Amino acid sequence: MVPRLDLLHTFFVVARAGSMKAAAAELGVTPGEVSQRVRELEGRSGRRLFDRGRAGTTVSLAGAQLYAAVGDAFRSLESASAALAAGGRGAGLRLTAIPSF
Repeated sequence: MVPRLDLLHTFFVVARAGSMKAAAAELGVTPGEVSQRVRELEGRSGRRLFDRGRAGTTVSLAGAQLYAAVGDAFRSLESASAALAAGGRGAGLRLTAIPSF
């Protein structure tokens, strides 16, 4: 079964940002919500995706494998979203028709 997209996206942002707090700020949610989503994804997969310690949160071996698998897809989505936002003004289709049309 494929995990929910929001759980995978949260995982991706935490792995990229390097901390739950930074990911929470980027996602616009609380660090507790980020932690809850990560725990849910870990529970569904049956694997620990992050090693949590006094030094912070680091990606585990299983997490690194998942990040490699989903990273390109999320980077592609982010790139497409940025291009859409940047090109949305002034870029369009120009039609010409005779007045009687």
